[in-house]
Amino acid sequence: MEIAGPQDGSGFQGISAIGRDSLGHFFVADRDGLHMTGSNGKYIRRIAPPGRGPGEVLWVTGLVGVVGGGVWAVDYANRRYSFFNGEGRFMVSRPRQLSPLFVPWPGGSFGDGFIDFDREPVANGMRPIAIKADSTWLPRVRLPLPMDPDTHVPFAPALVFRSGSDAIWFGTSEHYRLLRVTMNGDTTETVTGFRDPQPITAAERDTAYVRWRSRVGEIASGGARGSAPMRFGSLPRRKPYFHGLVPLTDGGLGVLPIVAAEDQDRVMDLFGGTGRFRGPVRLPYEVMRHVAVVATREGLVAAMMDANGEEHVYVVRFVPEPRFD
Repeated sequence: MEIAGPQDGSGFQGISAIGRDSLGHFFVADRDGLHMTGSNGKYIRRIAPPGRGPGEVLWVTGLVGVVGGGVWAVDYANRRYSFFNGEGRFMVSRPRQLSPLFVPWPGGSFGDGFIDFDREPVANGMRPIAIKADSTWLPRVRLPLPMDPDTHVPFAPALVFRSGSDAIWFGTSEHYRLLRVTMNGDTTETVTGFRDPQPITAAERDTAYVRWRSRVGEIASGGARGSAPMRFGSLPRRKPYFHGLVPLTDGGLGVLPIVAAEDQDRVMDLFGGTGRFRGPVRLPYEVMRHVAVVATREGLVAAMMDANGEEHVYVVRFVPEPRFD
């Protein structure tokens, strides 16, 4: 099923987040604001225009559907959470003190509250922490996550939340390694392996070096282009193992791996709730990797791009239906 965009035929442009509430409404954030559709995918209306005023959104990186209907919009640019009820009406905003940008946003609903993520300084750099908040949207738990503080892009970890549980799935993409961590800091499941690393081509290394050098030079010179100290040999020679994790409603986990070019962004590895590998599935189009995939009982809700470069939001059912532990 496709989630319909605005009825003027313009479709969605620059999708940044998707979500679904307990009443079945779908929500899509793009550069034109925040949109709402019915459970059948038919477009209802735009519920928030772009902007900085009350009831407006500027750069939504995450959408958290709630029980009883409605959605919290994680507005990175406005540094706030904004709540819209099950009728699409703006109700309230709360300040968001967190500063780092995670794309796609890795948080989600958690009981009567939510999970969000931040970083805190440690001796050798920064480490990510999970923050659990209750329905008043005040942080209640700060959980340091198990990772090397020196791990950095392109081997940044993916941090995700598993609905209906007291734990989150955490993955380090420098290795194909998945951990299930409770809010008490205990690791209960560990998954490793399953994929071979993909090499970075010479052309990709050249492009990355030129872009990095140009960007750092601009910053160092206050906006003007300049030189940037960097050793070419410090660039990685292989790609991360995956670029996204998708917690499934029955406790399983989907992993979006880095694979050969012909299959990239069209394959998902499936795991059961105990970490048992259930096999890969193919997706109909390329997943837009900067937009978090949302799992529902009806299937995966994903932003995808077709061969013409047009953006769509689909609800994708598994065929055949996978079995989980």
